[in-house]
Amino acid sequence: MAKQKQQIDIYMYTVTVKQGVSGTITREVVEGTTVGQLIADSYIKAHLGYGENVSIVCNGETLEDSDTINDGDVLLIEKQAAAKA
Repeated sequence: MAKQKQQIDIYMYTVTVKQGVSGTITREVVEGTTVGQLIADSYIKAHLGYGENVSIVCNGETLEDSDTINDGDVLLIEKQAAAKA
């Protein structure tokens, strides 16, 4: 009996990430990519120049690191206020 190869479909999503007035980058990510994975991406981080203490906003809603990204999302990176001790 011959073995059949299983086809795996990989879907790519296009997202735009913005920071400030002029910082914008458009990237393709694999379906299922989370917000946390996106903000940890060293290429995006280097291109936009943001640090560790940021949040992601999409359509006026602040997203959690575990939220998945949807095709066509426009994500805004915002600095989080420093917490006082």
